[in-house]
This record gives sequence, structure tokens and C-alpha cells, in this order.
Amino acid sequence: MGLADFERRLFVLVLEWLTRFIEAAAEAVLAFAQRFGVQPNPIDVFMSVPIWSTGVDKIVDELAVIAEEEWDRTRDSSGVASIPSGPASSDAFIMANLANSRNLLVRIPNEVYELVFAEITDGVNDGESIPELTQRINNVLSMTASERWQNRARVIAITEANRASNAGSLSFALQAEQIEGIALNKEWVATNDDRVRPTHEKADRQRVPLSQPFQVGTSSLMFPGDPMGHADEVVGCRCSLTIHGSGDGE
Repeated sequence: MGLADFERRLFVLVLEWLTRFIEAAAEAVLAFAQRFGVQPNPIDVFMSVPIWSTGVDKIVDELAVIAEEEWDRTRDSSGVASIPSGPASSDAFIMANLANSRNLLVRIPNEVYELVFAEITDGVNDGESIPELTQRINNVLSMTASERWQNRARVIAITEANRASNAGSLSFALQAEQIEGIALNKEWVATNDDRVRPTHEKADRQRVPLSQPFQVGTSSLMFPGDPMGHADEVVGCRCSLTIHGSGDGE
């Protein structure tokens, strides 16, 4: 299974839980406004956090499966049969990256709160009525009024699927290097199309030892999508990496 398949199945999952959360948040924020004619309170977004938290658990579980599948694919292509398959639930490198992904995903309610707060503030400053404020919230928290949330789900799916896939590949190589006593290199492989970032295009074919980072723009990245890098280098990244023996030709 390739990266496009990982992205597709993750997108379906992210969109499902983002929809549940956004719809619940809209209902919570507008409940008192619609019932009692009072100003919507953006803090009510957080009443729906348990729904998103459940979704994050499901998403991270899927990311673990993606990392495991990429581990196994790298293992099978390497011919190093002495290393067991499927370590996503125990490999420290993978688990650390899953934890980073979780920390990023749980911030979504804060983003939604800020959007709602900004809309209410603008509406109040413009002297809008409660029905007009309600319509503002309906617009910003609608899954169908704009492409906002579809696009947000798509970016999350692309970013996180690629991150988990590359982490799975690199984690296998790190373990193979240690157990087999062999020196390995990793190579940055850019997606060279009209959407590739100039910094990623420049990094294409860059090779470094496994334990050293790639230099991508001003970021030092252990792999494409590394969550420790700057957001402008990792969000939506579609690059991949390949593993080579230290004696392989350039």
C-alpha cells in the first residue's frame, strides 16, 4: 500500500471525527443564543472536546498502523529478516512521533475557539444583532458552507500519513543499523511537481547518515514531515525517504 492509499483512508477518518466535533461545537456555542436570545459564548466550543479527543485516539491508532505497515514494507524490501515485523506499539522512535502527532491534533479545539472568538468579536464591534451573530457562527462552523473544514481534514491527512510513513521507514532502518551492525544512509526524495516547495526541491537527493538530520531550508529534519521542524517545511509535506547502504553509489 502506497502513501496515496494511506492519505485516502486517513482523510476519511479525520473528516468523520472533525465533522462530529465541528457540528457538536456549533450546537454547544449556539444553544443558549438560540434558546434565550443571548450572545454566543466561544468558550462553549470546549464542551465538545471529549468528542474530538475520541477522534484523536482513533486517528493516532491509524497512524500507528501506517507506521507499522511502512516498517514492514521497508523490512521486506531490505531483506533483513532478523528484525521482527510490526513494532509500532513498542518502538520508541515511532511512539515518540505518534506522541508528537497527538500533541498537534489536540490543538484543533483551540483553533476553532479562536475562529469563533474572532467572529463574535467582529460582529459585536459592528453592532450586529444576536441573529446576525448566530449566522456568523453558523457560517464558520459549517461543514458545507465552505471548503474550510474539508481542506483542514485533507491537510491533516497528508501531513500525518506522510509523517507516520516516513517515521516507520526510518525507525526500521535505525534498528537494522544497530542490530545488524551496518552503516546506512537516508536520502530525501522530493515530489517533483508544480506543488513542491523550493526548499524541498533543493533538498531532493540529499543523503546523510541515519542519525544526522537533513538540512531543508532553515530546518533540520530527521525525515520528511518531522514534527520538530518548522511548520512551513512539514505541513502538507509529500516528500519521502529511501534507505541505502553506506557503500551505495550516489
